Amino acid sequence: MGEKGKELPIDKGWAWVIVGGAFCLYALQAGGFKCQGIILLEVIEQYEGVYTTPQLIWVFSLKFTLGCILAPCIGMLVVKTSHRTVAALGLLLDMIGYLGLAYSTTLPAMLLSYGVIAGVGEQMIYMVPLLVSGPYFQKRKALALGIIASGAGVGFMIIPYVLRLLFDNFSFRGACMLYGGFVLQFLIPVSLFRPMSYYVERQGSHNKADGSSTSSAASPIEEIPLKEAEEGYEKKNNNSYKNNDEDESAVFISSEFAVTPESKKAHYTSIGDIAGAATFLEEEEVAETTADTPKRPQKDRFMWRVIFIPKFLLVLVSATFFVFGAFIVLQFVPTLGKEAGISKETVAVAMMISGAAEIPCRILTGYVADTKILTNTSLFAIGIFAPGVMCLICGFISGLAGIALVLIGMAAFGTSVFILLPVVIEELVGRQYITSGMSIELFFSSIGFVSTSYIAGAIYERFGSWRMVYFYIAGALLLSSSIVWPYCMIRWLRERYAAKRASNESYVSNEQREANS
Repeated sequence: MGEKGKELPIDKGWAWVIVGGAFCLYALQAGGFKCQGIILLEVIEQYEGVYTTPQLIWVFSLKFTLGCILAPCIGMLVVKTSHRTVAALGLLLDMIGYLGLAYSTTLPAMLLSYGVIAGVGEQMIYMVPLLVSGPYFQKRKALALGIIASGAGVGFMIIPYVLRLLFDNFSFRGACMLYGGFVLQFLIPVSLFRPMSYYVERQGSHNKADGSSTSSAASPIEEIPLKEAEEGYEKKNNNSYKNNDEDESAVFISSEFAVTPESKKAHYTSIGDIAGAATFLEEEEVAETTADTPKRPQKDRFMWRVIFIPKFLLVLVSATFFVFGAFIVLQFVPTLGKEAGISKETVAVAMMISGAAEIPCRILTGYVADTKILTNTSLFAIGIFAPGVMCLICGFISGLAGIALVLIGMAAFGTSVFILLPVVIEELVGRQYITSGMSIELFFSSIGFVSTSYIAGAIYERFGSWRMVYFYIAGALLLSSSIVWPYCMIRWLRERYAAKRASNESYVSNEQREANS
């Protein structure tokens, strides 16, 4: 980026401060999500004899489902405002939800306050940590997400003690109010989410003060300089586009948005096109850069049409089936342990160890993803396949051994899917449309959130065994991975063929050069 580009904190400096703030926010949301059973138990005891347990469960079911259904609206809000604004608003709504739960005396009041208001707030809190680090990272994108997502394990170890401390020493109303205040304290790390535009504007003012041309100020979102991009375009145009069927990255390129020589400059300054999936999305006008106008980073846009990218649709379907299994895989571990005659204390210790193991596993997954040993899509498929196999074995093996396999599978592989999903979606739709992709994925995930618990309950009522439920979970996870595996294999074969053809062409070229000499 040149000397002036050094001011942009890409993969350094404030970028890691952003990761620290997102880590804290994810610890609150994901850790609190895993501890909702504690609050549910207190709510059931508080309203015992007034409302039935299934009625009260609807409050929590609405909270999880409504947030996912409204994810596209939240994504639009992120695009129109900023990550910091949406996260702060989410914390405020979450706090209001807990205050409403404290003072609610009727079921409709609980549905409105905790189910609707807190549900929307927590979905805002969930989306922001997975998106906020994107503009600040290029080489360490997955590692940053791994560190952020490891906050779930830390939250799972800390928040249960906070909740038990409050409910054991205060009344139900007092505990809910104090926890709402605890949530509001996370405005401090949220305040660290400084937008990248702050540095771009500061860089532009420095360039102007120095009297230098600002046309060379590269966007921090661009993956490669324009000169190199144009050279890459020429190379790709001469080699890879000889056979469109062999071009793995040419995805749903509509004739309306086909690349032309006049548009190649805008074409290759899009990270989405470099990823090879968002060519057809570049329908909006790209501002021309002049000597007096510095480049701006491409702003997030919201567009429903990303769903028509075939590869994104493939991952979307896979992620939806993944939710059918992953959402309940840990939920029914205590009941499975009870059926096998394992004490509650033993199961609780095993789950706590599993939560702690998630921390290094998520960070390691991010590191491996950045090394490019395997493609991110392949890691995504492995992260779904491995726990599916272990859940299948658990269906045959009763006792602590089966439960241990499930917990190991989810800690080492299953939870890594949550950090790989944003990276995979960004590769498919581009940095500019990642908010759209994540919002749509969460919207479709609501199908799993709504239905999978009831499907599992019906299976238990039919067969009378929680082991049969884990056969269902294994089936959902294996089906999810089977959707992605063919794409991974086809991509690998195409890359092998392309490499072999390039080697043959290089050999023929050398032979001709030697003959001519």
